[in-house]
Amino acid sequence: MLPRLAFFLIIIYFLFWLYLSFTITLLKQQILTSILIIMYIDLEVKTALIVHGFDENNQEIVERVQETDYVRKLISIDRIQSISKQYLLVTSSHGRMMYWEYNCSIDELKQLLHRNSLMIN
Repeated sequence: MLPRLAFFLIIIYFLFWLYLSFTITLLKQQILTSILIIMYIDLEVKTALIVHGFDENNQEIVERVQETDYVRKLISIDRIQSISKQYLLVTSSHGRMMYWEYNCSIDELKQLLHRNSLMIN
């Protein structure tokens, strides 16, 4: 009788330990999510290209946009995928990607990112 009781208590202890560790993991995730800080940069940009996806031959479906004026935007750093001398590649809604022209030099943009601790050498 005693070995069965000991085995039963070990199983109960193990299940309780699993429950506690799972609960603690969920709480950690909730805390980290609630204190998430979103970083932005302030830039003047205009849309140059919108990539709407890919066709049956795996070629990009690209819309060329002819905007003439730059628009000042606060851009979430999380949206920026890459930066070239001419374009910012940013994510957009519905799985689209956009190429934005920016109204400064790449060196000025790098300095802006550096000043705000958003870039590593």
